[in-house]
Amino acid sequence: MNILWSLFLPILTYFILINISPIMIRKWRNIILSIRTRKKACMQKFTREDAVMIDGELTEENDTDIHVIRALKFFENDSSLSTIIIQLNSKGGDRDVAMNICRTMKRCKKVIEVRAHKARSAAVLILVNGTKGRRFVYHNAKVAIHEPCVEDVSPIIGNLLTAGQLKLIVWLYGWFLSKKTGQSLRKILKDMKNKREFSAQEAVAYGFADSVITRGDN
Repeated sequence: MNILWSLFLPILTYFILINISPIMIRKWRNIILSIRTRKKACMQKFTREDAVMIDGELTEENDTDIHVIRALKFFENDSSLSTIIIQLNSKGGDRDVAMNICRTMKRCKKVIEVRAHKARSAAVLILVNGTKGRRFVYHNAKVAIHEPCVEDVSPIIGNLLTAGQLKLIVWLYGWFLSKKTGQSLRKILKDMKNKREFSAQEAVAYGFADSVITRGDN
């Protein structure tokens, strides 16, 4: 029996190496290429002309925070850049996603310059979290704030929130904006309740941004 097995094993091994191995190698190679292609496509979507692009709604379903964080880290590791530019054009969305992006922005050692076309709801958090003096809004930009609601947080957390907990989130959101803009917490909470909208000049005066720029400005 041992003699038969010793003769059969090399033949079996040879068969596997010749027939099965190439198939497995091609299969894993295709998987790796697919992952690389998707990653490259995401990088192309969220990076353009040495800038991080945030365009559209901030959602967990689209992994917006994951892709933006990956793009931020990509530019953070680029030694030729001293400033990371974020082009922001978002109506808002999930505040958990926005806060994940803000935490990464805060950890970056480079200057974070934010240029906003549109910053509503949770997207305002990203705008105000840019480096002081480098938070810009385009001359036709629109900025808006409102009270967080259950739909503005992740579904899992939203289903567990009570009225008291949601009120605490509103207060914390207002406190964060108050700290970044210099406005009183009472005023922030009032304006959120009234769903206030701002023009570019009003956003600068309020403290969301530092100055108004046009597309040709550097």
